[in-house]
Amino acid sequence: MADTTYMPKTYRKDGGDTHVIASGGVLDVESGGALKLAGVAITPTAAEINKSASIAATAYQTVLAEVLFTEAGVAGTYTGTIALPAGSRIIDVGVDGIAVWTAGTSAKLIVGDGDDDDGFFTETNLKATDLAAGEINNIEHPGGKAGAYIAMEARILYAAAARDVIGVVTTVGTTATAGRTRMYVCYATPTAGAATKA
Repeated sequence: MADTTYMPKTYRKDGGDTHVIASGGVLDVESGGALKLAGVAITPTAAEINKSASIAATAYQTVLAEVLFTEAGVAGTYTGTIALPAGSRIIDVGVDGIAVWTAGTSAKLIVGDGDDDDGFFTETNLKATDLAAGEINNIEHPGGKAGAYIAMEARILYAAAARDVIGVVTTVGTTATAGRTRMYVCYATPTAGAATKA
C-alpha cells in the first residue's frame, strides 16, 4: 500500500506555475543543462558563485567602468558619461592616452561631473605631451591636470546622491581618425556597518 504521508522535497503547486524546492530538496543542473533568467543562461560555475559568499553583506564589489573616445574625422564635441549609483565612493578615476589626436587646431579633454565640468581633470591637450600614447593621468598622478576634486587634501570622491562622471573632448580644425582616449572610473557602493560604543 502506498504511503500517503510521503511528500517529495521538490514539487509543483499553483497548478504547475510554481516549483518548490523544500528543505532537504536539491535542484541539480547536470552537465549540458542550463539555468536561465529571462531566457539568458547563468554561466558562472558553482565555485564562482560560492566565492561571493565570502563578501560581507555590508560590502560591495569594486566596479570598473570605462568610456572610449574615438576621433571621428570631423571637428566637434565628444561626451562620455559614467553613471555612479547613490552612495558610491570613487577609488580611482583616470584617462589613458591610447593614440594622440590629430585635429588640425586643437583636441582638448576635461573630466568632471554635473557640478564642476573639470573637477577631476582640467583642460588636457590630447595632441601633445599632456597625455601621450601609453600615458595615464589618474588621482595619484594627474599629470599636472588635477581638478578641484582631486587637487586639494579634502578630495571629493564620495557622493550620497547618484553622480555622473563626465568626460568631454572638444576638437577644432580639420581632423583625421587617429585619436583614441579611454576614461575610466573605479568605484564601490558599500553599505556602511554601524560602529559600536563601548
